[in-house]
Amino acid sequence: MFRILLIIAVIAIGFDAVVHQGAYTREIWAGIVGLTNSLLGSIKQ
Repeated sequence: MFRILLIIAVIAIGFDAVVHQGAYTREIWAGIVGLTNSLLGSIKQ
């Protein structure tokens, strides 16, 4: 099951890189990094 999800993710990222020059992948990655930073900031306080 995990392999199938991993393959789908790789295909989706590859498609985004070719068709949209990675725009959606960058947005998702920036969102994940932002959430992680806010969580770490709230944990420190």
